[in-house]
Amino acid sequence: MANPKKMIISVEEVSGPCFYKYEQGQEVEVLGLRTPEGFCGAAYHTLFPVLFALNFGAKYPFMEDPNSINTVTCPDGGYVRFKVRRVEA
Repeated sequence: MANPKKMIISVEEVSGPCFYKYEQGQEVEVLGLRTPEGFCGAAYHTLFPVLFALNFGAKYPFMEDPNSINTVTCPDGGYVRFKVRRVEA
């Protein structure tokens, strides 16, 4: 198994209500596939495939930074859009 990668989940856009009160610009650091303390479970569930892929070396060549993707939206109405970025050592 590969060493866990450091990734940053950023709130890119908020266009409606959010129970967790996420705000644009907020960032959460993730190591590997660990769920961040107090993070919205529904949002994490949606982010998990991206976190999994980036943790194991995936790249998104259609993005400006191929070590990131910024199109993951919250499943609760899509009001929150997240970016996930792998931090290269």
